[in-house]
Amino acid sequence: MNHRTPSGASQGATSPSSSSQIPNTSPHTYSTFPKLPASAEHPTHEILIHTTSGLPSGILEDDPYDPRSGSCATAGTSSTWQATLNASNVMLGMGILALPYAFDLAGWIAGLGLLSALALSASFTAKLVGRCLQSDDPPKIMSYADLAERAFNPTVRHAVTALFVLELFTAATACIVIAADSILALVEPHPAVAAMLVFDPALLKCIVAAVFAVTTFTDGLGVLAYASAIGVLSLFNVLAVLLIDGLSTPHTPGSLWDPAATFSRPASAEGLALACGMIMVGLEAHAVLPSIYRDLKNPAEFPKVVNRTYTMLFLLYVVFATLGYLMFGEMVMPEITQNFPQIPTYPAALTSVVLVLTALNPFTKFALLAAPVNYQLESFLGLRASASSSSSSSSSSSSLYLGPSRLPRNLSRATLASLACAVAIAFPYFHRIMGFVGSFFSFVIAGLLPPVCFLRLAARRGWTVSWTDRAACYAVAVGAAVLCVFGTWGAVVGKDGRGEEDAAAAAVVQGVRGM
Repeated sequence: MNHRTPSGASQGATSPSSSSQIPNTSPHTYSTFPKLPASAEHPTHEILIHTTSGLPSGILEDDPYDPRSGSCATAGTSSTWQATLNASNVMLGMGILALPYAFDLAGWIAGLGLLSALALSASFTAKLVGRCLQSDDPPKIMSYADLAERAFNPTVRHAVTALFVLELFTAATACIVIAADSILALVEPHPAVAAMLVFDPALLKCIVAAVFAVTTFTDGLGVLAYASAIGVLSLFNVLAVLLIDGLSTPHTPGSLWDPAATFSRPASAEGLALACGMIMVGLEAHAVLPSIYRDLKNPAEFPKVVNRTYTMLFLLYVVFATLGYLMFGEMVMPEITQNFPQIPTYPAALTSVVLVLTALNPFTKFALLAAPVNYQLESFLGLRASASSSSSSSSSSSSLYLGPSRLPRNLSRATLASLACAVAIAFPYFHRIMGFVGSFFSFVIAGLLPPVCFLRLAARRGWTVSWTDRAACYAVAVGAAVLCVFGTWGAVVGKDGRGEEDAAAAAVVQGVRGM
């Protein structure tokens, strides 16, 4: 009897209405882009980063980019479509490469069901954040940490800040893993090239981390911020190549004309748990929502921005996951780009372009991800003030500075990169890192905290909240807490039996699928 039968349609979940009765407040158009001194110590861009995994970073506590350190009473400049693109850019990260694998772990029914339900829930909680900001009169909530402090106390703010720092560090670790994996996939089909170089995976990660560390030795990140456009280019390039390869290949594997065998149900509870986090990681942008809201020309249109953003991303994710899973089935790799070199009929030039762009993307992102973490670490160690005068006297904030007075900070940043490298070697699987980030961080930031903060503010300020909205808040918060624990267990402890050195677990999965 088949435990996992081919086929699969999944019914999308419905989301509770996000309408409720909150005090009528006149909309404010405040921006979170204060005028800052153009020095190496205070770069002139806000740290709201598009990360390689789709993970957003908020303004961190005591950060010079914090809008509370400058004048925030500036008119908003973003239209609804500009705000939609900004929010989409934050969520659309390298985690999308693992979506076909997540569908293989969960099966069609659970995969489509999870993606639908989680997208609707994340959209609902994003609107809750907007309602908290709408009722903030006069506006004092300028960041996600501000919202946590406003709802509770400074201690909760510190906890949220620590959560952001850990999230960014984990995303930086994922940069090392995916860069090393892409380089290996690029050279493995060429034995002559591989024979000339040493490509031990651990050594390669050390080399990648060393290069990454050098990119953090500058305070001005403008050049790297512009280079992050490579990330968006690489993702759409992967989607285009998937379509081209799938339509040009007549037989499985790797063909859309002759789809591979797929499954409607998950192979194991562990695989389903891991898939939860891998799907959720691309649906979280809540840390930057206050900035997007404050920069809207008309903040009353924020719900429209949320609806457009999640509709666009949901459709993109469904197309990407469906194409990848249909083309490779149970052969799909944790990073879909790893499948391309395995199909000899695929055009070698297209495969090389995909792998090169995928490898370059983390090189443009690591310094951006590490910047807030380095700032917090250097502030704790007392290294910021000591280097202030020398940094401000440098001719260019975007150039490397290797002088003696900068040595302690560079050592601190190199140490952080080394620590990320050690974690990448100890936990070498990209899909597990994505699963952990989605489960441990995204479910808390995008699922648990918004309804809890909303209900807390409603109680403190005497808002009238309908029983349907109150029930929806409780349901989403409890569900997020349960999936946080379940998904973290799957990412850290569970065995998915795919792409790992656990032959016994792999045999169990294959046995279940073959029954």
